[in-house]
Amino acid sequence: MMVKVRIISVINAVLTTICAFMSLVFSDIKPVMDFGWMMTYGLLVSFALSFLLLPSLILVFNPKVSVQIKEKKSKFAELLAYISTQFPKLIYSLSVFLIVFSIYGISKLKVENSFINYYIRKMEKVLVTGATGFIGLHCIDQLLNQGYAVNGSLRSPKRKDEIFNALKNKNTPTENLNLFIFNLTEDDGWDEGMKGCDYLLHIASPLSVKAYDDDFFVKPAVAGVKRAFKFAMKHNVKKVVLTSSVAAIIETDEDKEYFDETDWSDLESKKINSYAKSKTLAEKAAWDFVKEHENPFELAVVNPALVTGPSLTEDLGESNKSIEMVVTGKMPVAIPMQFGFVDVRDVAAAHILAMQKESSNGERFALSEKDLSYKEIAKILRDKGFKKAPKISVSLWVAKFLANFNKDLKITVPYMGKIRSLSKSTKAKDILGWNPRPAEESILDVANQIKEMGLIK
Repeated sequence: MMVKVRIISVINAVLTTICAFMSLVFSDIKPVMDFGWMMTYGLLVSFALSFLLLPSLILVFNPKVSVQIKEKKSKFAELLAYISTQFPKLIYSLSVFLIVFSIYGISKLKVENSFINYYIRKMEKVLVTGATGFIGLHCIDQLLNQGYAVNGSLRSPKRKDEIFNALKNKNTPTENLNLFIFNLTEDDGWDEGMKGCDYLLHIASPLSVKAYDDDFFVKPAVAGVKRAFKFAMKHNVKKVVLTSSVAAIIETDEDKEYFDETDWSDLESKKINSYAKSKTLAEKAAWDFVKEHENPFELAVVNPALVTGPSLTEDLGESNKSIEMVVTGKMPVAIPMQFGFVDVRDVAAAHILAMQKESSNGERFALSEKDLSYKEIAKILRDKGFKKAPKISVSLWVAKFLANFNKDLKITVPYMGKIRSLSKSTKAKDILGWNPRPAEESILDVANQIKEMGLIK
């Protein structure tokens, strides 16, 4: 049996179609770019199946078939035909391997409906306060990629370029991002930033690993919540998601290891620090505002544990300093401390899920993927080649003694030897469908970023 094949016209048609869809990847609209890549890859796979696998299968299962090639005007067609006829068994074997590998890959895929949602939402607008912050910038990144228009607040215009450059480095579309200058303690600028917004993610709040007094933390945090909520009510915002903290849950003199969303930090405790006090008072002010004004908008609160993960800028962020101390050798020994860890990308995702889902209305969500000690963190890093991570762990009394000679350690003394865990809370997973990545992955991503920044000497 002889088969005559003339494929030059078909090849030209396929290649021009591939080029047409490939042009979409140069769009400024992220869903359109993704659609272009999807169609390009799909057509390339179809091309390979049609012009390599199919002829090979014919020859494998019916060796009596002979193929006559007469495409003298196309060297490319001749090449495809030659490969198909001369190496059918090899092509067949590789295809089987790729099919099995693809099935495995497809089983790991998560459905992303951003292309559809981009048009369904009709450009709903979100105000994100604290646009330059660790969590805030990640929220902006994800919101823009999901098709929202975003307003962001800054305290200084000097950092505008920093934000746009960070997002462009990730190929995140920025045409629907606008930045405004206003702060937590003054009314100026809030009207302009809040105008036309459907949602508010109120993330901005004072944060520092250093021990400052109440004036640094409490006053701007509480005033900022009241001010943000006042303008949200004025502009008929549908829903507010407030960034609180585990610090509003776990700070208590009570002998207790495991906490959940029903717990509150004890403001009367003599051991409570200014940061925990600020987060507790600010969150209580938020719930009181909604109650006193008879629910002018829906409210959900996110209470993350220690937030780590890659920064989108050259500023690692305050919460990543716990990893930086270990990976750079600034912590020569592992002290007896344990934290709940959660990745910043997952914290941002939780904010957006809480914003989108009606089931989150009136709820708090404690976010912690896993509890890890400094000893465990050091081992994770050493196993991946970060040799400056400490090999030795010390007892509680030794750690407290060493803290007398180290300012960074001195701040951590109240937390040494204590377990304050949110790990048993599944509320975010159950209600929001939240699925965080492993804490180990987050820690290693931070360590690799620190290495790339040249901070490990």
